[in-house]
Parts: sequence; C-alpha cells; structure tokens
Amino acid sequence: MKADGVNRWLTLAANLAVLIGICFLYVELRQNSELTRLQFGEDIRASFQELELAMFDEKAAEAWKKSVFDPASLTLSEIRILDGYYGTVMLMARRIWTLEDAGLLPVGATEQNFRSVVDYFFGNEFAKAWWSYEGSTWTPEMVRIVGPIIEEVDENVNKTKYLNIQREVASKDPAQDGG
Repeated sequence: MKADGVNRWLTLAANLAVLIGICFLYVELRQNSELTRLQFGEDIRASFQELELAMFDEKAAEAWKKSVFDPASLTLSEIRILDGYYGTVMLMARRIWTLEDAGLLPVGATEQNFRSVVDYFFGNEFAKAWWSYEGSTWTPEMVRIVGPIIEEVDENVNKTKYLNIQREVASKDPAQDGG
C-alpha cells in the first residue's frame, strides 16, 4: 500500500515536472519567435539604409536628382542606376512579403512597410514610369500588394518636398541664427 501511495506521488510529481517543462518550452519558443521577428525587422531597416548609402555615390545622386527634377534628361547609364535602385526596393518588399507569408512577420507587414516608404521611393515621374513598365514583371502577389499603393502616390511628392526644404533654408535670415 505504502509503495502504491509513493508511486502515485512520484507519478504526480513527474507529470507536474513535464507540465512545467512544457510551459518553459512554450515561453522559450515565444521569446525566440519574438527575437526572430525583431531581427528580421532590423535586417530590413539595415537593407534600406544600405540602399540609401549607395545613393550617396556622385553618379547615383545625380541620377536621383534628374529623376525627380528632369527625368527626360536621364542618360541610359543613369536610367540603369535607377533601374537597379528601384529593383532593389522591390526585392526588399518581396523579402518582407516572403517573411510575412511564412508567418515570420505579422499579416499586413508588406503593405504597412511599403506604405511607409512609397512616397519617398515612388514619388516622382521616373519612378512611376519605371513601375508602369516594370510592374508587370513582378509576381502577382507583389503587384496586388504594391501596385495600388504606387499608383496612389503623387508623382510630384519628391519634387515638392525638396523644393520646400530648399525654400525654407533660403528664407532663413542669417542674422536670426547668429550668423
């Protein structure tokens, strides 16, 4: 009898230990999933930063300027630079979509991310023309998600932004700034 009682207590203790272990495992998996999501987010931000740093090159910066203010004057070399630039933007959107589709990013992450950068990347006449030609070459999922977002963007967003900043700086009175 006594052995039977001890066995029951041991069985109960073992079952509790298994249950506690499962709870710890669950918590650990959730933490790892969250850390993975955070890492993907940081990787995406780093990719956008690297893309922007690439545009600091003198030729790339000139191509960007022309794409905003005088797209008809772009040379074929400059168009190729911009083609690579916009292609990279779309590859990053595709990467986000792939992570979202795999359940590693929340549903709607692709659209949310793209909406947050679309004005900057596609707010000029050249970018809109690039998309009207290039858009059909991307997967239907990407076209479905980003196509309408790009089409909503005013093609003068970049030009207006940069001219407003330029006017703001030019209108400052140097005497007010201590200069």
